[in-house]
Amino acid sequence: MKKIAIANMKGGVGKSTSAMMLADVLSHQYEKRVLLIDCDPQSNLSQMILSFPGLKSAKAAGCTITNWIESFGNGTMLGHNPSPDIDAARTIQSNVSGLESLRMNNPRRRNGQISLWAATPDLRFAELAFDHLYFVAGDRASPRNMLNGLLKDALSSVEVQFDYAIFDCPPGFSTLSQSALLQADLILSPLNVDRVSLWSLMNFWKQGLEETLSLGVTRRYAFLTMVAGGNGAKREKLKLREDLRRFAGTSVLETEIPFSVQALRFVRRVDEQSYTTFNHKYGGIRKTVESFGNEVLNLVY
Repeated sequence: MKKIAIANMKGGVGKSTSAMMLADVLSHQYEKRVLLIDCDPQSNLSQMILSFPGLKSAKAAGCTITNWIESFGNGTMLGHNPSPDIDAARTIQSNVSGLESLRMNNPRRRNGQISLWAATPDLRFAELAFDHLYFVAGDRASPRNMLNGLLKDALSSVEVQFDYAIFDCPPGFSTLSQSALLQADLILSPLNVDRVSLWSLMNFWKQGLEETLSLGVTRRYAFLTMVAGGNGAKREKLKLREDLRRFAGTSVLETEIPFSVQALRFVRRVDEQSYTTFNHKYGGIRKTVESFGNEVLNLVY
């Protein structure tokens, strides 16, 4: 199972939408088994995939990553080796795609699938409780190291069920986000066509990935999202892309995700029983979304 993290410390750059696009392409076009892992308390990805009623049902059933993290405070403690009340597999929801081609009772259903480890808004409080419980004086990294080990074990327990795991990381640099980044085989950082986005990316890669997590430069790539049309926007994009290349070198995807009103309308699912086609969901940017998935596939192997 290859693991991909979508991450940048700046919010509003399209991390959740990019994670969903990638999962849709891998499952629909390449018929891969994809596990989406929502690490963001904002729960945007979970709502996009499940719908708001579906996310409420997942929370009521205890099928979220929040429940999994909370269990380490409720389980039996032996020193600093936690034993959770629930295992990861019980908190992951299977076959949750809203694409018609992946609907379970579709007689022409494709072989791909999307499963989801959903997040809820109280995930942040679960993380804070975890950090407090496993903090060791003089070692600020102790909660991260503990959660990283637990996450590694959890993913190992389900890896035969999936071809890819995609982490949707939150803005900032939470303990869960750091653990996801340490697990990832590939890190993708979206940014908008603006200077603050580029500045944030530079700080994230330098201070976050290199200095804090000691991650090398070979497994990270940047890509532009919500790219607007028009001559003025094009000139600004070319200038920013030039500066991005100067900073990141060849670690920049060729694919650029354009701004799309249709995609914004259809990325959110109405309810658990609503389905749409891949073409209808992405409309005029369908080919771009497919190119994005193809480019990422070539990088991860």
